[in-house]
Amino acid sequence: LVAACHRDGLLARLHLDLSQSLGKIDDRLDEATTEKIDENGEEILDENDLPILTPDGYPEGILLFRGKVIEWTIDFGGANDTKILLLSYGHQLSNHVLKSGSDTTVTYTSQDPSVIAQSVIDYAQTLGLEINYSAESIEMTGTTVTYTFNLNTIKECLDKILELCPSGWYWTYDPGSSLYSLKARSVSKDRFFTLKKDVMDGSITRSMLGMANTAYFTGGGDPALLRMSEDAASVTSWDNWLAKLSDQRVTDNATADIFAESHIDRLKNPLYASTLTINNEHYDPIEDISLGELVGLSNFGDVLDDIEMQIVGMSYSLDMVQLTLDKLIPSVTKRVEDIKRNLDVLQQVNNPVAPS
Repeated sequence: LVAACHRDGLLARLHLDLSQSLGKIDDRLDEATTEKIDENGEEILDENDLPILTPDGYPEGILLFRGKVIEWTIDFGGANDTKILLLSYGHQLSNHVLKSGSDTTVTYTSQDPSVIAQSVIDYAQTLGLEINYSAESIEMTGTTVTYTFNLNTIKECLDKILELCPSGWYWTYDPGSSLYSLKARSVSKDRFFTLKKDVMDGSITRSMLGMANTAYFTGGGDPALLRMSEDAASVTSWDNWLAKLSDQRVTDNATADIFAESHIDRLKNPLYASTLTINNEHYDPIEDISLGELVGLSNFGDVLDDIEMQIVGMSYSLDMVQLTLDKLIPSVTKRVEDIKRNLDVLQQVNNPVAPS
């Protein structure tokens, strides 16, 4: 099972190699088994109306994935196996447009982005889409915004809501429970992973790709506004890394400089990324590990042990999980957030309020 954090959280996919997986399951079923039951005490049946069995002594576990078969491949060669691809129900969110009645234009005025997220999900539920939230899964940002959605899908709305939140926020979609979460990242580490204890194998990459220490900002006006900003110390240490930014709504030097300098502040140093494989025998239970958590490293060495990284992807197999970690990018300042929020204008502004 593969799941991802942030904007790809609803695109979880499940890849099954039936020839291999079923063999492992058959080995376990040679032991004493118990019929699985649901929360109502009723037997859980497979597609052939046969009870699903669990070896005695095995934990109940958690539901990791629900979805639809969207592709299958039969191999008639040496492997002689069948592979299927399942897509989580979250894919529905990209195929339905937010509406108010028949209007495809929906305006939210002076509301917390988290309240807007709840409203969007409430509407999605009226369409029968698989998404829900709880009082604990959505935190209030404490800010207010005004925004108009125009012919936006549910997923596009959730993406935009994240942009309207303060920096450092993230959202996830659980492909097992269809639970949507919108939260601020932790200010302290949620858990640690220790080399040669929790971590079976993995890799850590430090990369200058994606860096920016020189920025040209093109704004609006006639002639167009053009500003240049640079971090000389970063250029000296890491060579020149150029970014070209633009926003036609910006027409004064001070605002343009704030945008360019904020961009440089966040990307002027090399970035870290990592993949770590955690075995259930070493770290139990791996099901407690969650997307979006802030983690620290231990026993990796002085430089790496100081790094804070966020879990942005999880890939499950039968007895282990592979984590994808990204280095945290410093948050933008409140002043930049306010400017961006004030500049936000209607998207697809010339669209009518409803299709003809």
